[in-house]
Amino acid sequence: MYEFYKNIEINGLRFPKVFRYKKYIYIIGGELFMEEGVIKKYNPRIFELDNDLKINIDSRKIFNFNNIVKGSFENLYISYWCRDVYQMDDWCNLLIEFKTNHNNKTYTHEYYLLKTQNFEDFQIIKKFDDKYKNSYIFKTIDGWTLTSLIIPIDNFYWGKYQFQFFKDNKKINPVFDTIVKYNINQSHVLHNIIYEERDKKYKILFTIRHYIETKKEYKYEIYQSESKDMVNFTNTKLLDIERNFDNAWYSYPSVLTHNGIDYLICNGDDFGKIKKPLIFFFK
Repeated sequence: MYEFYKNIEINGLRFPKVFRYKKYIYIIGGELFMEEGVIKKYNPRIFELDNDLKINIDSRKIFNFNNIVKGSFENLYISYWCRDVYQMDDWCNLLIEFKTNHNNKTYTHEYYLLKTQNFEDFQIIKKFDDKYKNSYIFKTIDGWTLTSLIIPIDNFYWGKYQFQFFKDNKKINPVFDTIVKYNINQSHVLHNIIYEERDKKYKILFTIRHYIETKKEYKYEIYQSESKDMVNFTNTKLLDIERNFDNAWYSYPSVLTHNGIDYLICNGDDFGKIKKPLIFFFK
């Protein structure tokens, strides 16, 4: 079970991702950068965390990708979101979504895999095909591109988005033994994948957005599952996490093993708009 450890002392850091690059621990999250009327622009910030997972506010850097998409840093209608981050050799690789807001009615997405060694200068490894412009890309791993297809619906502003994985240009809707129901679930968001070499299997964390018909409202829950082929998933269940918080719901978890302890960091409110990120440890 994941038990509460402490908060990260910063408000409004959305979709936090905690990772290790070389000898440092970092957290990346989206912060409100600019707004005009109902249009809001978000840009990622990166901070160092110390050995006790305390944030160093003075280490803050703002990502600027003008060299990737010209003028995007100043453009109110283009937000950046970090969908994945990991070390590869001496480089830090970042999967960045450029999300274009079309007058708060529709959105399109461009994705780049970038690399950096200082979080200031970025080089393009890959630009993803336009076929993903109406999808969320969460990760690439072992030849797989893991996405959710965005489908417009009448009763929710963002539409719904459901798992759609790609390999060798083939679309695959992964099959789960329970809980994941494409005809019922509103949305699927993939967060973390860990490959366990000993058992030759992938373990994933993901969120489902459930629509509660009786209350006419939405509920977000984090689940875990596992697979040996990224097609058929078993042992799917609700994540065992401490829930003794008033008016809290968890979203966008990120996992980190530090000093032999498994930690989980996530937002504790409406996608991290207001509250501080929460840190849990596995006991």
